[in-house]
Amino acid sequence: EIAAWPLAKESEIRSHEVFQDKPYEGAAARWDMLKKRVVQHNIKVISDYYEQINTKRLCELIGLSDKETEAELSELVCSKFVFAKIDRPAGTIKFGKKQ
Repeated sequence: EIAAWPLAKESEIRSHEVFQDKPYEGAAARWDMLKKRVVQHNIKVISDYYEQINTKRLCELIGLSDKETEAELSELVCSKFVFAKIDRPAGTIKFGKKQ
Protein backbone atom coordinates (compact mmCIF):
# COMPACT_ATOMS: atom_id res chain seq x y z
CA GLU A 1 0.00 0.00 0.00
CA ILE A 2 1.25 3.46 -0.87
CA ALA A 3 1.88 5.73 2.11
CA ALA A 4 0.75 9.28 1.36
CA TRP A 5 3.35 12.02 1.59
CA PRO A 6 3.03 14.49 3.19
CA LEU A 7 1.74 12.41 6.06
CA ALA A 8 -1.84 12.87 7.22
CA LYS A 9 -0.89 13.55 10.84
CA GLU A 10 2.46 15.18 10.10
CA SER A 11 2.34 17.76 12.91
CA GLU A 12 1.54 15.03 15.44
CA ILE A 13 4.37 12.83 14.17
CA ARG A 14 6.86 15.72 14.08
CA SER A 15 6.08 16.46 17.72
CA HIS A 16 7.31 12.98 18.74
CA GLU A 17 10.57 13.07 20.69
CA VAL A 18 12.39 11.19 17.92
CA PHE A 19 11.97 14.23 15.67
CA GLN A 20 13.05 16.75 18.32
CA ASP A 21 16.63 18.01 18.78
CA LYS A 22 16.48 17.28 22.50
CA PRO A 23 17.85 15.04 23.93
CA TYR A 24 19.71 14.15 20.70
CA GLU A 25 20.59 16.46 17.82
CA GLY A 26 19.79 15.56 14.23
CA ALA A 27 16.01 15.73 14.23
CA ALA A 28 15.89 17.23 10.73
CA ALA A 29 18.12 14.45 9.38
CA ARG A 30 15.85 11.81 10.94
CA TRP A 31 12.78 13.48 9.40
CA ASP A 32 14.50 13.59 5.98
CA MET A 33 15.41 9.91 6.33
CA LEU A 34 11.80 9.04 7.14
CA LYS A 35 10.64 10.90 4.03
CA LYS A 36 13.26 9.15 1.91
CA ARG A 37 12.22 5.71 3.20
CA VAL A 38 8.52 6.43 2.62
CA VAL A 39 9.27 7.54 -0.95
CA GLN A 40 11.44 4.45 -1.57
CA HIS A 41 8.71 2.20 -0.18
CA ASN A 42 6.16 3.85 -2.47
CA ILE A 43 8.35 3.42 -5.55
CA LYS A 44 8.87 -0.25 -4.68
CA VAL A 45 5.11 -0.81 -4.27
CA ILE A 46 4.41 0.96 -7.57
CA SER A 47 7.07 -1.12 -9.33
CA ASP A 48 5.31 -4.27 -8.12
CA TYR A 49 1.97 -3.19 -9.59
CA TYR A 50 2.96 -1.35 -12.79
CA GLU A 51 4.93 -2.58 -15.76
CA GLN A 52 4.98 0.91 -17.25
CA ILE A 53 3.91 4.26 -15.84
CA ASN A 54 3.90 7.85 -17.04
CA THR A 55 6.48 9.97 -15.24
CA LYS A 56 3.89 12.60 -14.29
CA ARG A 57 1.62 9.92 -12.81
CA LEU A 58 4.48 8.52 -10.74
CA CYS A 59 5.21 12.02 -9.45
CA GLU A 60 1.56 12.42 -8.46
CA LEU A 61 1.50 9.08 -6.65
CA ILE A 62 4.61 9.69 -4.58
CA GLY A 63 4.21 13.45 -4.13
CA LEU A 64 7.54 14.63 -5.53
CA SER A 65 8.72 16.80 -8.43
CA ASP A 66 10.10 15.28 -11.64
CA LYS A 67 13.71 15.83 -10.59
CA GLU A 68 13.21 14.46 -7.08
CA THR A 69 11.36 11.43 -8.44
CA GLU A 70 14.05 10.67 -10.99
CA ALA A 71 16.79 11.05 -8.35
CA GLU A 72 15.07 8.65 -5.94
CA LEU A 73 14.28 6.16 -8.70
CA SER A 74 17.84 6.31 -10.01
CA GLU A 75 19.20 5.66 -6.53
CA LEU A 76 16.96 2.61 -6.15
CA VAL A 77 17.99 1.29 -9.57
CA CYS A 78 21.71 1.80 -8.83
CA SER A 79 21.34 -0.07 -5.54
CA LYS A 80 19.49 -2.84 -7.43
CA PHE A 81 16.43 -2.47 -5.22
CA VAL A 82 14.22 -2.08 -8.30
CA PHE A 83 14.78 -2.58 -12.01
CA ALA A 84 13.56 0.27 -14.19
CA LYS A 85 14.26 2.06 -17.44
CA ILE A 86 13.48 5.75 -17.77
CA ASP A 87 12.52 7.09 -21.20
CA ARG A 88 12.71 10.86 -20.74
CA PRO A 89 11.54 11.88 -24.24
CA ALA A 90 8.45 9.65 -24.00
CA GLY A 91 7.92 10.50 -20.32
CA THR A 92 7.60 6.87 -19.29
CA ILE A 93 9.19 4.48 -16.84
CA LYS A 94 9.24 0.73 -17.43
CA PHE A 95 9.56 -1.56 -14.44
CA GLY A 96 10.49 -5.21 -14.59
CA LYS A 97 12.77 -7.98 -13.51
CA LYS A 98 16.44 -8.05 -14.42
CA GLN A 99 16.99 -10.54 -17.21
